[in-house]
Formats: sequence, structure tokens, C-alpha cells
Amino acid sequence: MEAGVLHQTVSDVISIREFLQSWDASVIHDSRREAKDSADIETFAELMELDKETVKELDQVCSLDHLKNTQEPVDRWRILGEIPEDLNLMCVRFQKREMEKRKDPAYNMIVQKKIRQKMSTRMNMPTLNQTRRKIPPQFQVTYPEVILTVHIHKPMLTMKDKRPTLTNEHSFLVLGHEKLTELRDYIRCTNDLAIPGDQSDFPDCVMHNYAKDIFKSGFFYIEGTFYNDTRESDCRDYSQNIIKWAKEKNLGQMESHLMEECTFLDLKIRLGQPYVYVHQGDCEHIIIFSDIRLLSSEDPQDTREYPFLTFRIRSRRNVCKVCMTRTAKWVVYDSEYAPENPCFFCDQCFRPLHYDINGIKKGEFKAYKYFDNQAIV
Repeated sequence: MEAGVLHQTVSDVISIREFLQSWDASVIHDSRREAKDSADIETFAELMELDKETVKELDQVCSLDHLKNTQEPVDRWRILGEIPEDLNLMCVRFQKREMEKRKDPAYNMIVQKKIRQKMSTRMNMPTLNQTRRKIPPQFQVTYPEVILTVHIHKPMLTMKDKRPTLTNEHSFLVLGHEKLTELRDYIRCTNDLAIPGDQSDFPDCVMHNYAKDIFKSGFFYIEGTFYNDTRESDCRDYSQNIIKWAKEKNLGQMESHLMEECTFLDLKIRLGQPYVYVHQGDCEHIIIFSDIRLLSSEDPQDTREYPFLTFRIRSRRNVCKVCMTRTAKWVVYDSEYAPENPCFFCDQCFRPLHYDINGIKKGEFKAYKYFDNQAIV
């Protein structure tokens, strides 16, 4: 099915398991081995067919310390601000021009506002102390291991005469031996927190079930295969009707597997190719694998830290349309007290406008609990 919508920048099909098995044992990291010791020198000398003294000399000559320049600034902001005069690169010219424009307070304020809204959280990568801390043996990663980078995008909103936008919401590092269900459990979506039904008659009722507790089904669709989550007895298999429909339309061969029985090593993927994660019936998230590599000593060594979050988008919160200050907690339809329809309300503004002092509903309207995207941890 992907053949009809194959993007130009994607890779060929990669079997994750074959990728891991294709590496020679000499390049696979061994956490029990120190970076440098006499055994390494002897090993390299044997592989290079040289004596140990020559290998030691090469180690000193090729040391990364020779690339260091004590005269260079180490502060990144100083590096960006101090532009050499003898450089004629176009990128440097544009950088210098932009630095001059940002001296204007009005222009700089506009730039900073855009950065705040579009900038993601910083890469939440582990420190050296984190990677070397003592980890219980049962939670220590085992080598060889492969690590993948996967991006989860916001649900797609397809409208007539309007091109849908693709916005990366979260990025994770996942291990090859992890189950697909572990990634699904880490995906955060406000639709999972929705409380179905009109709550206007009983706004104080707290005995509610979230949508994720009612509609538990979901699947990944990757390279012609549906991976269905059937961990709960009331989960539905969405794939059978889709496979039947695709067969009638001659869209290619498709198959179905259980998500909880498959690891990432079992996948065959294309880097850069959009796949899909579907839950809540029709909430679709585009997922894209962008990188695959061997696990190294610089990565988190504790399996409990995976899937490892490396990116989370900063998004604006929806505020109450009355006070324009507090985060919205309700979305109200057909209210005569609302400035628009539908309308967002915080709890402090929603209740005085729509209920009397005895808590009796005023007028006819529908009110639904609303969870802002920033409320998701």
C-alpha cells in the first residue's frame, strides 16, 4: 500500500533484526571494557599487524587533544556574536545581518515570541554520571542492541480545500528488544483524556471514565502490517475491515499481528516514511522513524528509561474566552452567555454564568470536560 505514496526521501526497506545482525562483533560496544587499556593496544596491534610501540605512537599522534585550540571561545553565545571580518561566506553574512537587526528592540521582541512558540524542549539526553551510575543487573541493557528514533506527530486534521499540517509532537528513542506496546503506552494524546458525554446537568460529578478506559483499542500500521493492541478482552481488531476493504480495492497485500507479541526487532521499516498510529476509533497520528543505529555507551543504559523522550513541542494553551487568563477546563456549545460557539471556559467563569446560586442549570446548553494539551505530562 505504501508503494503508491512512497516519499522521495525515504530509505529502502530495512529489517531491524538483520540490521543488528549485520554488524561485526568488533564494533559492538562492551560496557565491561574500559576505553583504554593494554588489552586494547594488543588487540589493535594484532589487527593492524604492527608492534605495540607503533600503535601507542599512533594513539598519541591521532589524539583528539590535537584538535583543541585554547584561543577559541567556548561560550556558544560569544561564538555567535563574534563574527570574523575576513569571512565571505553567505551564511556568515546573513548571520551578521540578523544580529544587526536584532539590536532593534521591537524586531527582537517579535523574533523571541516566535522562538518561544516554536522551540521544542531541549534534548533530554543523559549526563555522563547518569550513564555510569550503578544499575541493577536485571535493568542493564544487553549488547548488542539497536536503538531507533521515532517521531510522533499531532493528530491529523483533514479539511476540504485545506492542506493538513504535519507537526511533530514527541520524539523517542526506543530499543530493538522493546515491545511495541511500550511505545504505545508512552504516547500522550488529549483525546485519551476526554470524558464522553454532556456534563452540563451534573458538572460536579467526579465518577467519570476517560476515553482511554472505554475505547482501549489501537494499532500501528507499518509497511503493510497492522499491529493490534489486544491486551484487554474488550479491545477490537480494527484491521480486519480495513484489510477486507483494501483487498476489494486492490491496494496490495496486508496482514495483522498482535502488538504485545512484537518487538521493534520484528519490524521492517523505511526511514522517513510516514506510518500511522490509530486510537480512539479515528484519532490518527503520523509516526516516522528517522534513525537507526547501534546502542552506545553514551545512551541511557537503564532499560527502565526507555522509551526515552528526547523532544516535546511547546504549544499554546487554550485560555478561557471570558477572563482570557486561566486555562480552559470546559468547552460549551449553544450557550447564550458565550461570546462564540463553541466556547472555552475556565471553571471559575463557567459556573457563575451557567448556574444559579443553588447550582441549577440556566438555559439550554451542552458542556464537555476539556483537557488542555499542556496538562499532559
